[in-house]
Amino acid sequence: MFILQKGFDVEVLVFMDESGCTGLKFKRGSSPFFIITLVVIDSAEIAEKISAAIERLRIKKDFWGEFHFQKLHKNLRRDFYVMLQNYPVKFYTIILDKSHSYVRGMEKNELYSEVANIVLDVPDLNGASLFVDKRADKEFRKEFDKSIRSKQNNGKDKRINKIKHKDWKENSLVQVADMICGAMNWYIQKKNDYYVMICKFEHEIIRI
Repeated sequence: MFILQKGFDVEVLVFMDESGCTGLKFKRGSSPFFIITLVVIDSAEIAEKISAAIERLRIKKDFWGEFHFQKLHKNLRRDFYVMLQNYPVKFYTIILDKSHSYVRGMEKNELYSEVANIVLDVPDLNGASLFVDKRADKEFRKEFDKSIRSKQNNGKDKRINKIKHKDWKENSLVQVADMICGAMNWYIQKKNDYYVMICKFEHEIIRI
C-alpha cells in the first residue's frame, strides 16, 4: 500500500510508467511508438484512499498479483478502471513516434530520460514526489534521476522534490500509472476499449 510518511508534507504525487520500448530496430520487433504516462494525485490523502480501494478490489476478486495491463484478463482491467473512476486523478501521456529522424542518433537511456523530461514539463509541479516503477537496473536509475533533477530543478526552485523507484509491492499506486499507460497504448493502436473508461479524467495527450 501507499504509506503516508509522518511529518512529510507532500503537495503533489506523480507516478510514472511507460509502454513500448526505446529500441529502434523496427524490423526486429521494436515498437513504432514509445509512451510515457504520468498520473498526478494532488494529495497523500487521496493517494491513501486509492491504495485502500485497490486492496479492497483484490479481496473482492481474490486476485493477489500485480495489476499489470498486459497480463490482466479484460474483466479485471475493467474492474480496475471502474474502481479508479471514484477518485480525482489526472494523467498526462506523451506519445513519441520513433520514425522521426531526430530520434535515430539517441541512446536508449538518453531517449527515455528526454521523453520523461518533456512530459514532466507539462503539469504544474512544485516540490512533487516522483514515483517510477522499479524495473530498470541501478545504473540507469542513477542516470535517470540525475537527468530529471538537472532539468526540472533550478536551485531552490524544485519542481521534483524526491524521486523514488518502487515496485508494485512497495507502492501500490505505480499500478495506476501502468494501467492508464496500457490503455493509452491500446488507444494509439485504435483500440478504444479502455480509453473510453479513462478519458473522463482530466488529462492531456502530447504527440511528438
